[in-house]
Amino acid sequence: MLAHRWLAFVGDALYTLTMGLSHRVNAVRGWLGLPYWSLSKMAKHKVKNAVEFIYRYEELVARAAAARKVDGVVCGHIHTAEFRCIDGIEYYNDGDWVESCTALVEHLDGRMEILHWPEEIARRAERAVHGAPVAVGAMAEAA
Repeated sequence: MLAHRWLAFVGDALYTLTMGLSHRVNAVRGWLGLPYWSLSKMAKHKVKNAVEFIYRYEELVARAAAARKVDGVVCGHIHTAEFRCIDGIEYYNDGDWVESCTALVEHLDGRMEILHWPEEIARRAERAVHGAPVAVGAMAEAA
């Protein structure tokens, strides 16, 4: 970014354009009763180099965690929430709240769970219709 400062401006302009388009697409989807869909997330998954970079990054983070003799690592801002076990290291990425509406939850018993907010809202709405108590994530499944 320092050598090619113009690239930062192009990237920012493309990001702003993509977010505006995504907002419009989701307005129409909402009107049609469809769930939230991230145009940005889809575009990132379609770009092979970005996917390969992310995979190499996750592997590097897991190796660094193993070198420090820890059980796992939590990362963020890659926009795709996931849990993977990489060579015995638990790797969690909490995704992001803005585009993919995901979060990472640690339960009182130490279990980790990726929360997908659109699915959570749908689950809560369904429970409200049937008069069931509303709870978060896996706790809702156990209720």
